[in-house]
Amino acid sequence: MSGICGWFTVRGYAPDPARALERMARRLSRDRVNPLHANWGSRAGLYAESGRPYIDNTLWASLHGTPNWSSTELTTLANATTHSRALALAYQRYGSDLLKYLHGPFVLAVLDLAEGKGLLAIDRMGIYRLCYTVVEGTLVFGSTATSVAAHPALTSTIDSQAVFDYLYFHMIPSPRVIFKEQQCLPPAHALEFCAGTTKCAPYWKPSFTSDRKTSVDELSSNLNTLLRNAVRRCLPDQNTGCFLSGGVDSSTVAGVLTEVNKAPARTYTIGFDVEGYDETRFARIVAEHFHTRHREYHITPTEVTTAAPEVAAFYDEPFGNPSAVAVYYCASLAKTDGIELLLAGDGGDELFAGHVRYARQRLLDAYFVVPSYVRRQLVEPLIYRFPWGARTVLFRKARSYVRGATAPVPGQLYNPLLDAGTGDVFRPEFLQTLSPHSPAELLAQTYSRSEGDDPLNRFLCLDWKFTLADDDLRKVGGMCERAGVAVRFPLLDEEVVEFSTRIPAALKLKGLTLRYFFKRAMRDFLPDATLTKLKHGFGLPFDVWLTEKTVLRELALDSINDLRQRDYFRPAFLETLMDGIAAEGSPRNGIWTAVVQYLIQQQASGHQGSSAELTWTLMMLELWLRAHETRSSESVVGTPLFLDLESRHQSA
Repeated sequence: MSGICGWFTVRGYAPDPARALERMARRLSRDRVNPLHANWGSRAGLYAESGRPYIDNTLWASLHGTPNWSSTELTTLANATTHSRALALAYQRYGSDLLKYLHGPFVLAVLDLAEGKGLLAIDRMGIYRLCYTVVEGTLVFGSTATSVAAHPALTSTIDSQAVFDYLYFHMIPSPRVIFKEQQCLPPAHALEFCAGTTKCAPYWKPSFTSDRKTSVDELSSNLNTLLRNAVRRCLPDQNTGCFLSGGVDSSTVAGVLTEVNKAPARTYTIGFDVEGYDETRFARIVAEHFHTRHREYHITPTEVTTAAPEVAAFYDEPFGNPSAVAVYYCASLAKTDGIELLLAGDGGDELFAGHVRYARQRLLDAYFVVPSYVRRQLVEPLIYRFPWGARTVLFRKARSYVRGATAPVPGQLYNPLLDAGTGDVFRPEFLQTLSPHSPAELLAQTYSRSEGDDPLNRFLCLDWKFTLADDDLRKVGGMCERAGVAVRFPLLDEEVVEFSTRIPAALKLKGLTLRYFFKRAMRDFLPDATLTKLKHGFGLPFDVWLTEKTVLRELALDSINDLRQRDYFRPAFLETLMDGIAAEGSPRNGIWTAVVQYLIQQQASGHQGSSAELTWTLMMLELWLRAHETRSSESVVGTPLFLDLESRHQSA
């Protein structure tokens, strides 16, 4: 999934360009560098992880991914030569407007040496990633933050705000990057570089226009057709399988893959020997229903302990989604079977309203049906001023509901760990270097820019960025890359995405029924048990394993102990948290007590933080910092790979 890296300068010669590009390429491809995919000269360098860039005397272009063109001429050229060649022609004809003709998952770079201009862009859903910066008139870019940081003109200074944002979201949302000097492109954004300055803007926005004329049955039929077309477009000449958690999305993909191939799909799932977490029985129901060739694997705490440092080190910045470990083992299982491509079901919840928070928001919105005079003069004075309200269950619940309904949108739909008590968690000098309100402001700004015709659609659009592009797609894409298999996302096919924007919000979420339309469309295709099961996925039973005297708990204790030596957290907070982890019994009696003391005050929205999630997030932060320090101290370049080609490239 990595992609491309390079630089472009408008201020003359870059010293030792071959060495600079090789440093970046090694970080991008983790030393699996192909010299034939590189090109450099006195003003620019460009490396593509797969396939050669298109190079002529004045125009360099690279298009990475699995794109498709809506132009017959460009499609024909791409098939006859390369997508990079088609990109060069499209740029010569249309400039940045070429993005109107380019679809699917991609990352691209065009360096126009004659005009001193550059163009960078990623796909509409953010399946690919691209980081960048401008230093002394030079645009430096790469699909990983570490590849950009490897350029000799840059450093890899940790950004305090990015660390805080990571603790808030358990990942770092775009456009921020863990390193101070860099930013990354949000989904559907392009960056134009000219005369040493940049302009970053969206080239596409979803348009929600509800189709209320077409019958539900016809819409259901259309969705089924689109899903089959989407899966067909995902299938190259490779051995293909799919993830199968037993949920609606992965089950749909598994069934459609079996139908399209007219042969049983190869399906893979991960289980846990922990009651309440193991979903393998639901995966088996689907496997039997579609007669797939199914395999499953049960992960142990010891295996997670082994994998966690490797997972942390693999990502180019801290990443705290615990299900990444399960995705890695699942993809590795498929790899042992010779699978080269996995299809994933990510996207269905965000397109068709599958998250519980959407129903919860609808309940909160119901408060405003009550006339404002009654709310302000009767309801709120009663519940807040009732003498024994704090000790009465009914009044406590009423207060929580009203606070949630009147809290700023959209922050109350998310469950940040750090929306209270930051002064008790972080060192004062650390807090002085950042804005604690920045994450909530980023949520609000993104929400306000969405163009949904209904509040639900605005929240869906918000989740396309924060839940999909910034989190789940990075999780799945990164761990598949780590396991050595490719991955594609049929539910994020652009025709399916566009179709979802035309489904009325009242059909996506009917009353409080999540994913009403999608499940109705699949009711004759999926097993009943699949349609009625609760969402779970590949979430780790980390909270349960923390109560056992396992090596995983020791890793958590060791990691949090080492965080005391850093400049982020108050030692007393970490010590109390460690005492909770080390305590016997349920984490709700140990860790939970510690977190309540410092962090989790009952919020206006009624949210409670997860103590196990906090522990995992802190552990992965420390493991990433260790890996970053080791990586920074090592020499990036070993035996030179590019220098033997230098004479050819310097003439470019």
